[in-house]
Amino acid sequence: MNGVRFHTKERERHRRTQNSGVVVHGHHQGSPVDFYGVLHDIIELRYMGWRKVYLFSCAWYDVGDPRRGIRVRDHLTIVNTARQWYKDEPFTLACQALQVFYLTDPTLGGSWEVVHKITNRNVYNIRLMTTTDDENDDEESSGAEAEDDDQALLHNYPPILESESTMADPLNRVNEENLQVDAAFIPRREKELYNFLLFLLQ
Repeated sequence: MNGVRFHTKERERHRRTQNSGVVVHGHHQGSPVDFYGVLHDIIELRYMGWRKVYLFSCAWYDVGDPRRGIRVRDHLTIVNTARQWYKDEPFTLACQALQVFYLTDPTLGGSWEVVHKITNRNVYNIRLMTTTDDENDDEESSGAEAEDDDQALLHNYPPILESESTMADPLNRVNEENLQVDAAFIPRREKELYNFLLFLLQ
């Protein structure tokens, strides 16, 4: 789901890897809560028009009891996997679930496990760029783009010689004499472009 492989707890028993741990960001009594759990079943709902929705059926750990269910320390979150919560609401949308791993806690032991949130390989969280409708911003940005284009035109192209075999057409007109234009009449940017073109025609 979204580039992340999830397995049910049952399927995981025969494997060395752990892919059944989930966390879902939600709310409990008006305050934000991370619901930690383990995946028991994956359900596919099919609708007309070949539309599909995937649900995860999970066993949620008791994160409502800060003493017997969850302990949050400086850089660790530890859950008691023996205590469950929301048994009558096991479902979550698969697209809302993030993957976590559970590691045995050596200090508390028993059914206490440390939650390890991971960053998946080849899955990137790219920030969205916001745009404004301000006309001034549009004019400034288009002006900057035009200036960048001019700089690329003036500095990034290698000189092309007329004698090269890649030249399909010459850059100057053969049936006309060269026309000299006084540089004082040419604005700065156009002057740079004019000098560049003269360089090419030599």
